[in-house]
Amino acid sequence: MIRLAHPPGYGPERRYAAEVLLGELLGFELELVEEERSDVELTVAGEDGAVRMPDILFATPPERWLTEHSLPSEPLEREDGLPLLFGRDLLGGAFFLLTRYEEAVLRSQRDEHGRFPATASIAQREGFLDRPLVNEYGEQLWTMLEERWPRLVRLKREFRVLPSHDVDIPFCTRRSLRNAVGDVVRRRDPGLAVRRLAGRSDICDTFDFLMDASEQHGVRSAFFFIAAHGPEDRIGDGYSLGDPRVLALLRRIHARGHEIGLHGSYASRDDPQRLDRELSALRRSCTGEGIEQDAWGGRQHFLRWAPPVWSAYERAGLDYDTSLSFADRPGFRAGICCEYPVFDLAQRRTLRLRERPLVAMEMTLQQYLGLDDDAALERLAELKRTCRRFGGDFTLLWHNDRLSWRGARRVYREALAA
Repeated sequence: MIRLAHPPGYGPERRYAAEVLLGELLGFELELVEEERSDVELTVAGEDGAVRMPDILFATPPERWLTEHSLPSEPLEREDGLPLLFGRDLLGGAFFLLTRYEEAVLRSQRDEHGRFPATASIAQREGFLDRPLVNEYGEQLWTMLEERWPRLVRLKREFRVLPSHDVDIPFCTRRSLRNAVGDVVRRRDPGLAVRRLAGRSDICDTFDFLMDASEQHGVRSAFFFIAAHGPEDRIGDGYSLGDPRVLALLRRIHARGHEIGLHGSYASRDDPQRLDRELSALRRSCTGEGIEQDAWGGRQHFLRWAPPVWSAYERAGLDYDTSLSFADRPGFRAGICCEYPVFDLAQRRTLRLRERPLVAMEMTLQQYLGLDDDAALERLAELKRTCRRFGGDFTLLWHNDRLSWRGARRVYREALAA
């Protein structure tokens, strides 16, 4: 049991940061105590000594909370190369990253899809987007605790590979001259153009390949389905959960032991009632096919995530979200490579919902960064090594309709195996 004594104020926020950093990452039970003091003190029952940290973020006056006046000062202080958002206030730095505090403050910083871009983030400006700083802060804190109390024993986390697939276009058997031209010009694969125009194969129906690859590496894939399409969704012609082919696909995924989840439609980010209806529709379709799951996850279409999405997911009954990655850059948007509980900044409470932050999406590497197959694979391997180092989760999104060009399947297989 670690006793954490802290100054007055921001009780729910302090408890959340401590429970993620000391509880989730290091495995300690906690007792938080409010005292008249100016710093944060950690002690262990029956042991001498204390570990102290400054109190900076949570010393913010209430009128400045969630305003630009409370954002970290740049350039950041660094200690042995470690970027410090609020000096040695590790709890405040972790809270800032985990809750996406800056996105709740900088509401005007949005791209054409209403997303907060990596280029607007302090992580991109300060060069630490490829580093899970919350995990690093946890290691820094553990070093301080271990030096003071060598008999302490920490939690050992297990590395996981979590592949997932957004089902934007489950089937694409229609002949398309435009797509065939793209096969030749952009994907440099004239053979694919011939197959597409001949209609001999459905190049979007790659579900067995994806499940085979996961099973070969002992991992479980998650497939996220759109339950209600609107004109805003902008991809394909839409599909219905009532389509016999889609129902058969749901059964096939479930029968092989993989996971089904919700791909919240484009408009659902700003419409909690719509999100609730979409999840209900998906669960009804699955129940009708005899599909039951212990947990249901979701990811927003186009990665259109904003802080209110978490509370909407919780109200709808989802167990986890996995939207947190920047569309324009891979890396650690929430500063962490592990699944973690989320905090609602508006309601000031920890939610039941958990976040599985997304590390990389194939379109980010290929479309936004323009990497070739080998460069994309190397970037994925670097991110995976980082996740492994912290016993974290390497979460990779690869769309089922993005495996048709030459080299894509090789990259995907090797990304799972590396």
